[in-house]
Amino acid sequence: MISWFEKRVRAIAWFASCLLFFTTFLMQQPAFAQQVTGNGVNVIIMIGDGMGWEPVRAAAVANNGPFYTRGEGRGLNLQKLKGYTYATTYGTTILDEKTGKFSTGNSALDGSNNVTGQSNLRPGFSFKPLPFNIGTDLTASGSGGATDPSLGNLTGWEVEKGGSNPWTPGTPPPCDITVPVGKSINDIPSRFNCQAEYIKLSVPDSANTAFTLYTGVKSYNNAMVDIFEKPVETILQTARKQGKSTGLLTSVPISHATPGSAEAAVNRRSKYDADYPTLDNILQQSIRPDFGDNPDRPDLQDIFLPTVLLGGGHPLDHDNTVNTPGQPGYKEPGTCNYVYIRASTYKELSGKTSLSDTQACKATAASNPNNRYGYRFLERGPNAAKLLLKTSKEVDPNKGERLL
Repeated sequence: MISWFEKRVRAIAWFASCLLFFTTFLMQQPAFAQQVTGNGVNVIIMIGDGMGWEPVRAAAVANNGPFYTRGEGRGLNLQKLKGYTYATTYGTTILDEKTGKFSTGNSALDGSNNVTGQSNLRPGFSFKPLPFNIGTDLTASGSGGATDPSLGNLTGWEVEKGGSNPWTPGTPPPCDITVPVGKSINDIPSRFNCQAEYIKLSVPDSANTAFTLYTGVKSYNNAMVDIFEKPVETILQTARKQGKSTGLLTSVPISHATPGSAEAAVNRRSKYDADYPTLDNILQQSIRPDFGDNPDRPDLQDIFLPTVLLGGGHPLDHDNTVNTPGQPGYKEPGTCNYVYIRASTYKELSGKTSLSDTQACKATAASNPNNRYGYRFLERGPNAAKLLLKTSKEVDPNKGERLL
């Protein structure tokens, strides 16, 4: 058998080459391919929350990759991709005229109205990007805290102190600081002179960093809008306008900060969901097929409506804020937890409207095919993975069908 193969190896190679060419030729011909429109480009954004250069290196080395000290490195599949680059994640900081301090959590509006975009502009505010305003607050809030009104509204950093990129150290010395007994490092005024403490100033959060990735616009902590609390078109909306299917797949609740910044425009990431028809929240904006019945957000025009929305947030998902039994706030597994989705939204999607909130979340998995949102709804339950695979094959985006 081996000798037969060796004698005919050239013929086999020639035949395989012809077959490959013919197959490729067929696939490229419109008559044999599905009809498509547009440029045929798919855009996939994968976000590892907090996954900066250092954590990626740690993962690569743990995966038996070589230790590296600069550049993209190797050891993970993502490091094989072309076009590798890195981006800044810093946000904005705005002076509060009442406290006299800058804060990374402030918008340009005065907060007099909780509804996104409905407050008044701060007196005399005008956006001023520079000089960078790294702040002075290194407490747990990391909110900036600078008091000099001449500073700018971008937190940024000084390259000579923070480094020009993740692998180039700045000039501040290592943090060799002795903290007196009964004190914390926050009590040491000179702490900002060492790099490890300096780079912790004015840290951003998951909402405004994701918002920047989806829109190209810097904003303040907790925000899914610009600093004036106005919506900015996200890449999901741009793709939808071009006739593409869109989707969000997440390991966190579907109304959480990172996915939420692509599917909603709110001034605070904690606005997970609200009872219909209220729109100043993440989930209702994401899955509403129109914004016509809109009593609170007249500024919203372009719908989001991802074709596929998969993730956590089910009322039975364990809320791990407190994991120690007996501690305040601890919830036993199996406790109904309507945090990331309201009971009214959940019961509308599942069709369990006749049940109490507690009964509904513990009842057998169900779906309301005529829900107002127009989604094919699936929830956790026996054989959920098989059901998801089967349903995903049945959903036809070309007919406007959507999966949640």
